[in-house]
Amino acid sequence: MSPSPSHLSRRSLLAAVGLTGAATAAGLSNVRLALATVGPSSYTASWSSVDQHPPAAEWFQDAKFGIYYHWGVYSVPAYASEWYPRNMYNAGSNENNYHRSVYGDPSVWPYHNFINGAPDRAGNWVQFAPKLRSAGGTFDPNEWAQLFADAGARFAGPVAEHHDGFSMWNSSVNEWNSVARGPRLDLLRLQADAIRAKGLKLWVSLHHAYNFTGYFQWAPSQSDTSLRKLYGQLGATAEYQLWYDKLREIIDGYQPDIIFQDFNLSRIPESYRLNFLSYYYNRAVAWSKDVVATYKDGFNNRGEVYDFERGGPAGIQTPYSLTDDSVSSSSWCYTQGIGYYSTRSLMHALPRHADLGAAPRLRRWHVPRPAQPHPGRLRPVPDHALVQCPVQRPRVRRQAHLRGSDPPVRQRPHAHRVREDCEFDDGSGAGQWRECRVGVGGQAVE
Repeated sequence: MSPSPSHLSRRSLLAAVGLTGAATAAGLSNVRLALATVGPSSYTASWSSVDQHPPAAEWFQDAKFGIYYHWGVYSVPAYASEWYPRNMYNAGSNENNYHRSVYGDPSVWPYHNFINGAPDRAGNWVQFAPKLRSAGGTFDPNEWAQLFADAGARFAGPVAEHHDGFSMWNSSVNEWNSVARGPRLDLLRLQADAIRAKGLKLWVSLHHAYNFTGYFQWAPSQSDTSLRKLYGQLGATAEYQLWYDKLREIIDGYQPDIIFQDFNLSRIPESYRLNFLSYYYNRAVAWSKDVVATYKDGFNNRGEVYDFERGGPAGIQTPYSLTDDSVSSSSWCYTQGIGYYSTRSLMHALPRHADLGAAPRLRRWHVPRPAQPHPGRLRPVPDHALVQCPVQRPRVRRQAHLRGSDPPVRQRPHAHRVREDCEFDDGSGAGQWRECRVGVGGQAVE
């Protein structure tokens, strides 16, 4: 899908002038089609090839703000965090105790009941089954997309699959998907179409590498092959192939402008990772689009963009990097009684590290907002936002990770000192705040 001549980029304009010596405005449109992507015209599954891919597309460098959101099956219990599917099986955890009291013992009321539907202990039917407003429900992807556009976002998109193994698209390789079960809707398609209709780039977030590398470590072994797929128990070779096949479906079916992947890519064999990168980049050439792939591990910043979660580098990064963060210290998705950082602290955090006169190296700050999870009470409120701004200060603001049974802030491969002065809203509405700081190594201290 080639941009119109009126959206001619600076890079393409300079390239066109350099090639022709003197080009008329009318003639530039034809040159633009030939130069729709930057970098090689094809890629092979080798580091020497994919490292030639420009990591930060020009639209990515120019985009100052984006939004994505955690919303899925885990939004139905809406308890503790999006790690509920994992921790409900951890005997004695808060999630486990809550699950036993509200739904039953996980051995008889498993996680996949939230997908297929089942009554809780009180007799209430429980299922992840949002219904479109046009069908009498409350879910309206167009309203969500309008909110993103009104907020000034340049790109937006959902978590297409979290660690829980449930695909939010019409998957042919994973029967645990939102078309075959639960909502009976292609949620990714609905949101992608609505977002692009507002002129925004499409972000797709995938977290499925951890599904079979530790997320369901406390879940019982499944005898059913289909359930083994959901709980990441197929065995290494089959899981690696499924990881790659899901990515190919996303690429071919939705043509994302940016694919964000969570941690544990380093646990995927190198050949699969290289196959993904080369396939994505080759498809982008065929689409005449400049795309971005992000990573926390498993790739490198020669062809991809490194992401700092709830933190940031000690200094200005070359090349560009991404920072994602949350407006809540306890969860990345909506939960009952969730507390939020104040608007004041969020708005102070962003410009604090920006200086319009600084070197034009940009980093991105990701800020989530809650998405109302219950199928009958969906609200068009995003759960994450990404903000890009010039960075001058050597120290960056970092949120403390105060999640009870979740793992602590993951140590990044960069040894740097960060400090945060943050405020946590206890959610009571009484204006109670507590301050926290993060010191060396990402350890949270009050």
